[in-house]
Amino acid sequence: MLLKIGNTDITPYIIAGSYEVGRYKQWATDTGRSTITGKFSGTLIGVFPKITFTLGTLSNNDASTLYSIFDAAIVSATYYDTKTKTMKTAQFYCGDVIDKIKSAKTMKHDQTQIEIVAVEKYS
Repeated sequence: MLLKIGNTDITPYIIAGSYEVGRYKQWATDTGRSTITGKFSGTLIGVFPKITFTLGTLSNNDASTLYSIFDAAIVSATYYDTKTKTMKTAQFYCGDVIDKIKSAKTMKHDQTQIEIVAVEKYS
C-alpha cells in the first residue's frame, strides 16, 4: 500500500509510476540572500509533504466514491515515508480536481492528477 485516505486504499487506482511524495520547505519572511555578500540566511519553518499522483480511468461508481473523498477540506492520509521507511499518518488538504468524462456512453472518467498537501510540517 502506498496511500490510504480515511478507510479507502487509493493505491489500486493510482497509475504506476505517477506516485510522488515531495518534501517542500517553507521559509519565514526573514529569509533571503544578502545583496552585499550574497550569503543566504533565514528561518526554516518546516518541511511539508505534498503527495501527487494520477488516477487511472475510472468507472462512474469509482469516480463518485473517490471524488467525494477529495472534496473534503481536510483528509487523514496514511502514506509511505521513504525517510523513515514506514507508513505515516497526517492531515492533508486536497487540491482542485478536474473530472474529465471520457465517454458519455460508458460514463468512464479519464485520468486525473491529484495533489494533497500536509496541513502541518513533517515531524
